[in-house]
Amino acid sequence: WRRTSASRAIPPQVRAVSSMRRSSRQPRGGQATTADSLPPHVAAGLLALVETHPSNVAKMLSAPDESAGQLVDRIAGVMAVNSLSAEAVLARFFSGDLMSAHLAGRLGKSGKGNPATLAARIVAQWRPGAADAKKRKSRGEQAAEAARAATAAEDAAGAKRRKAEADKKEPTS
Repeated sequence: WRRTSASRAIPPQVRAVSSMRRSSRQPRGGQATTADSLPPHVAAGLLALVETHPSNVAKMLSAPDESAGQLVDRIAGVMAVNSLSAEAVLARFFSGDLMSAHLAGRLGKSGKGNPATLAARIVAQWRPGAADAKKRKSRGEQAAEAARAATAAEDAAGAKRRKAEADKKEPTS
């Protein structure tokens, strides 16, 4: 144990930890600091979003002369430094109007909602297999499909009944 000037004892474990502190501005090892270190679907989604309004994103990042790829690298750095997910960085730093325009124009989805809702909707579209996901049917579409299925079942039952009646009428030899 080591004594300090205030006559407090500091255990050796605490001394070792305090000497290893990192700056809060430095990303921790293993965190994404460029687009290459992000999951591919997130990097592609961020690139598509940046390409929707590159001048707005460049202005937001104070980087007017950078390409879309460089802007995505900057966003990845922001995600690493602040420990944010893709959804959180969109909701926190991107305007609702920009996300709404991206959803409606590029993704073909509704642009209504608050920034958190829009961010969740955008990131959901980036996930692998999201394009293959089936669209939910409206109640009217579900009712029409059920009616078609019921009609088909009635037609099949009627055909079976007619065949059975025809078989009864035929004399067997």
